Amino acid sequence: MSESRITQGFQWEFGQRKGLFGLPDIEVVIITGQEFGNDVATIRKGAMAHLNDIRHREATDGIKNSDTGWDLTVSKVGYRKMARDLAQFTESLQAIFELEKLSQRAVLAESHKDTEHNNPDVQAVHRMFAPVEINGRLYRVKLTVRDYFGIASGERTNLHAIEAIEIEKPGDAIHTFPLQANETWTPTEFTVSLADLLAKSTRHGGLAWDFSDTGVRATTGPEPGPRTRAIATVRPADSMTGLRAGLERLIAPFEPKKLQKSQKTQLQHEPEPEPDSGPDFGMG
Repeated sequence: MSESRITQGFQWEFGQRKGLFGLPDIEVVIITGQEFGNDVATIRKGAMAHLNDIRHREATDGIKNSDTGWDLTVSKVGYRKMARDLAQFTESLQAIFELEKLSQRAVLAESHKDTEHNNPDVQAVHRMFAPVEINGRLYRVKLTVRDYFGIASGERTNLHAIEAIEIEKPGDAIHTFPLQANETWTPTEFTVSLADLLAKSTRHGGLAWDFSDTGVRATTGPEPGPRTRAIATVRPADSMTGLRAGLERLIAPFEPKKLQKSQKTQLQHEPEPEPDSGPDFGMG
């Protein structure tokens, strides 16, 4: 059994997070994909300028993650690494526009030791996930966060540094929302369950997720908010079909019940009742 640790009031352990698939659904971050421009060169330039701005702006307090309560920062090393890695995929560059929202909404899914660099100042590498919709296509975003406990000048440094942001399998969206004829794409807020978000993905090292683990959340950090319904394939505003069906279910109990065929036949053959002449008091 892995040893539990507490960082900034949040309890975690190495491996898959306990009760991961019993956590509340995640609100999807929505962008159009045009925020930095249209061509790849312009998008990359805008993304890196925006990332550098975030790095300096959030250097002191960091970005507060709602799930864990951790303060996430973009370190200089992380900035350089992302600048190098983000040259590969346009979708990851586009997602940088809402890095702060993604960092706020991302959910911790697993933690493991720094097996890549064996940095003695890193007590863990955390994998956090969040959903993003880019121009009608839903993607899974993975944040790689290094948890430092090194000491510099007597103070703790880079508590939780975002080292990488990547869209897994760019071009292969989790779901694409089809548009009806003469319909334009309109951003609509909705949520996605963690089971839907992490479906067809694997843990660090290629291990499989234990989707049956829906136990009680193991944390002394912020309490989870109210659970919302899982929506991975239908957006509320996609069509009126779902609305009509919902209204029909609501009013059904108050509508007159329709007679079955056998009941109608019985009524047709029953004789008309004789008029009621009132009670007979024997006074005829």
